[in-house]
Amino acid sequence: MKNNADKTSELLASLSTIHSKEDFEAYLNTHTQTEFSFSQYYNSILHCKNISLAEAVKNSTLERHYAYQIVNGTKAPQAAGKIHSDIEKGFIRAEIVSFDDLQACGSQNAAKEKGLVRSEGKEYVMQDGDIVLFRFNV
Repeated sequence: MKNNADKTSELLASLSTIHSKEDFEAYLNTHTQTEFSFSQYYNSILHCKNISLAEAVKNSTLERHYAYQIVNGTKAPQAAGKIHSDIEKGFIRAEIVSFDDLQACGSQNAAKEKGLVRSEGKEYVMQDGDIVLFRFNV
């Protein structure tokens, strides 16, 4: 049986060949994996790093935090639509900070004080590692 690292390497190798939404949809139609979920993967990372889920949540500076997967090349309004269609419809702007900058600063407010949080509009293409606060009005 493959371990989590083998499964991750195999998945990343497969996903590196995907360059469009159509390719991704075709991949999903042919590669459904029911035996290994994202939550199992996340929990295995915490286990490997000897971090309890409670400790991971306690150390978060946010009341709630979620991760949404989007296809490379997705613009900010469409990424917002992955959370809820109303956010896409009423999109005003996205306040973006990179994960590395946020981690280095320790909090959203500290990153904002250092000028690392930037405001992006409807044409912004989301990047890997973006932490985003969507501003919208419906």
